[in-house]
Amino acid sequence: MSLSKPRTQSPVKKFFKVRAGTGDVAYYDKAQAKDITVDTPFEFIVLDVLNTVGGFHEPTNSGIYSNEVRDVKSVLSVRSKNGPLIEGPYNQIKDRLKALGGRFANSVYIAYYEDGAWVLGNINFVGASVSEWFDFTKGKYLDSDPGVAITGFEARKKGRTDYFVPVFESWTVPGDLLAEASELDEALQAYLEASLSRRNEEPAEPEPRLTAPPAQISFGSSADIEGEPPF
Repeated sequence: MSLSKPRTQSPVKKFFKVRAGTGDVAYYDKAQAKDITVDTPFEFIVLDVLNTVGGFHEPTNSGIYSNEVRDVKSVLSVRSKNGPLIEGPYNQIKDRLKALGGRFANSVYIAYYEDGAWVLGNINFVGASVSEWFDFTKGKYLDSDPGVAITGFEARKKGRTDYFVPVFESWTVPGDLLAEASELDEALQAYLEASLSRRNEEPAEPEPRLTAPPAQISFGSSADIEGEPPF
């Protein structure tokens, strides 16, 4: 932080998580100290997509997280609640990261509708959900076609593990909503510019996303289940 340039507060109102074990989208409500599920279809407008890390570190019984980067060649500083775990570009650390319980993830900044207005949010895709996200966005230009909906969940099975993946669909964003979303994105980019410039600092611990550790659901070593990035 700096006296003349204080750390800016995130403009994101809610942090959403796709839960593979229960097949839903949820956010953590601090006041109620529990996860709240949201109805589907869950429609949102994609504003920006960054790369990060998620997962669960069994030795410390805590989530795994890292700073967010635009370029996968940039350094990821991966941590658990007890401190640093590993650091480096994704392709250099991915094998050790998986052994620790970490997985590649996309941090998607969105505009979503709540209480009569479009507001800033974030939804995290990791593991099986990020694989589905990769498939859905392949060949899709989100800057000109940003409307996305999670319309439901599809049951899958890997070995003895049952899990769910989100079903994504596109929707056409009207011109007036695009203008509104662009205004929200201006506020977001101002925050991200400051936030990403601090990438050499310790990443802040993210908002709580789950009350149950995602490590309870194991997807084996298959790249399409692990959420291996397509590069």
